[in-house]
Amino acid sequence: MARIVLAAFFISVFLTASLSASQKEDVKKGNVLYNGGNYSAAIKEYEKALSEKPGSAIANFNTGAALYKDKAYSKSIDYFNKAIASAEEDIIQKADYNIGNALYRQGEAKAKSDFKKAKELYETALKYYKRAIDLDPADKDAKFNYEFVLRRLEELSPTFQMKKEEEKKDQQKQDQQQQQDKQQKDQQQKEDQQQKDQQQQQKKEEQQEQEKEQKQEQKQQDEKSKGGGGGEGQKEQKPQGEGQEPQGAKGEEEKKDGGKEEKDKSQAGKGQEEEKAEESKGKEEQQKEDQEKKEGSGAGGEQEKKDEPATEEERKKEAFGAGQKEEEAPSAAEEEDKESKAEEKAGLAVYQAPQGEVKPGEMTEQEAKMLLEGYKGEEATGRSVKMRRKPIDMPEPARDW
Repeated sequence: MARIVLAAFFISVFLTASLSASQKEDVKKGNVLYNGGNYSAAIKEYEKALSEKPGSAIANFNTGAALYKDKAYSKSIDYFNKAIASAEEDIIQKADYNIGNALYRQGEAKAKSDFKKAKELYETALKYYKRAIDLDPADKDAKFNYEFVLRRLEELSPTFQMKKEEEKKDQQKQDQQQQQDKQQKDQQQKEDQQQKDQQQQQKKEEQQEQEKEQKQEQKQQDEKSKGGGGGEGQKEQKPQGEGQEPQGAKGEEEKKDGGKEEKDKSQAGKGQEEEKAEESKGKEEQQKEDQEKKEGSGAGGEQEKKDEPATEEERKKEAFGAGQKEEEAPSAAEEEDKESKAEEKAGLAVYQAPQGEVKPGEMTEQEAKMLLEGYKGEEATGRSVKMRRKPIDMPEPARDW
């Protein structure tokens, strides 16, 4: 909104010849002081002129203009009205304009404290501006001030105030929203920058890690190339413990195998004793038969022994003596036949021995004895021994022959 034109007019002393020489001199001095901004001194000079002629239009008008500049609006209106009473048309139009300005100033002073009084003063000012325009339609300042005060009066109405208050609230909301948008934008920019910095830092760390790995690889290659000549032909060393069983497991297996072997040995020892007993018994019977044959067919007319049985001690002695004679020069066939019979008897004794429950994949004690004796027989005779389990007892079919 443009500023209101509130300059007060004052009339030069040369505009009229109605003043006496002394009045003219007082008005002239007052005008000089007025133009210099010394309004209080100017008012005194104008009052000197009025003391000689109170009805002077020029002196009253200029006194009202000086009072207006000195912000004495009520007094200035009184002096402007006195100037209008002179009935000079040129002075009346300018006085109406200046009265309108003075009323507007008074209304502005009351606008915040007394709206009703301010409205009344604005309406009165509009009347004086309208009179000035009617007297001089070409007065642009009077027209501008009229429109200005009219808008000002509308602004002071309650409806306008409410509307203005709403506009003020809307403006505050808009400013607040703009502030929030600005804060969100700044926060987003800050987060984006932080994310960008993190990505750059991560990329930098990855690059450093990659460079470190490359350096390590290069170092290993250099060490390999330096030690390549002296390292050829050397066997690759296995890590300690590779291909080796744990000591605890190996010890347990050895202990288990040792216990099993001792058990097999004890069982084999029992089998050997049984075999020796059978073999000794067989030899005794064979020697007895041979002795009987020799005694029956021998020359020299030896008498047959009595039918009564010999004592056990005598039979042992006879068998021992006969055995010594046979052992002196045994034939190869007889030796082989004896060994074969002894092995068959020992194997048969083990084979026919009662067997306990056997788990799948395991051997009984008798089978272990027999296998051990078979290995010994292989070493002695050079023949392989086949392992056979005891067949299941099945009823024999009825003979039809």
